Amino acid sequence: SKGNITITANGAVGGGLSKNETELNPKGYWITGKTSSYRVIVNKDVRTTITLDNVDITVTAFDCIEVSHAYVTIILVGKNKLYCDCPTASHDKGGCAIGKNGMDGELVITCENSDEEGHKCDDSCGSLSAKGNPAKLDICAIGSSLRGTKKAGEAGFSNFTIKGGNIEASGGGHSCGIGAACMSQNFSSGVGYAKNITISGGNVK
Repeated sequence: SKGNITITANGAVGGGLSKNETELNPKGYWITGKTSSYRVIVNKDVRTTITLDNVDITVTAFDCIEVSHAYVTIILVGKNKLYCDCPTASHDKGGCAIGKNGMDGELVITCENSDEEGHKCDDSCGSLSAKGNPAKLDICAIGSSLRGTKKAGEAGFSNFTIKGGNIEASGGGHSCGIGAACMSQNFSSGVGYAKNITISGGNVK
């Protein structure tokens, strides 16, 4: 990777593109490669599909992939690894392997074949290892980050569906594999929490 990839309402920018896009690609975005320096961000209200093809991302601040307030489907191809090594219990630079802050937006994770009638995921389906450093506190694997808990509209994790894929999600210390950051409901005066989490396919552990 040659920089953060940001998907905006007007298309993708950064990530080594020779020229920024001027409109959103209706076919979505295919991402591959390995980085320990950059991440993927989908801006607020953007509706898009991202295919992860043997992606390996490690971050030391914020989220490997951030989809807060967006409407995103992630399709898994091959073996994908997202590892969040953010500072422990950080309200400034905290993050997740996949971060989705706030009670709006939607995130779906699936394999390539989940829409086929009778499909059941096996080892041939795409996989995702989403993890937070177990030695550090308050890093969810797939969920909301601690940095959003004290900001209006940023607390909580909702509207998440797994339709397919082989997924392993494990958070850091005192953190969930899938769900809202610690103390989300308390810090947000009750408006931010985990809600509408559905697993309808795939293999999850």
